[in-house]
Amino acid sequence: VVYDDTHELIKLFNRAHLILLDGKKRTQEASGIFISYDSRIDFMQVHNSLDGVSVPGAGFTNAVIYPADEKPKADSKPAAKPAANRSPAKPTTSTVKAAEVVHE
Repeated sequence: VVYDDTHELIKLFNRAHLILLDGKKRTQEASGIFISYDSRIDFMQVHNSLDGVSVPGAGFTNAVIYPADEKPKADSKPAAKPAANRSPAKPTTSTVKAAEVVHE
């Protein structure tokens, strides 16, 4: 495991397994020979060789992306309707609040 705190980049090697969490809920999961995760932009790369490139027949990779929970929370207020003279708001993106690293 290599962590670059300047660039907030995690690199996992050899039978790597990475689980991304939002609170206690899993949002993404990946395993492979090499995993690189940039937490600043929430970007993950999984490759099948130790040098960080994908080579046909070199090894395995696996990724699971869990569906987003679209149900509004019971304590949240309903969304306000946009005014007739305003354009609709741009959609927002969620951010990952925690990461669990498993390395065997």
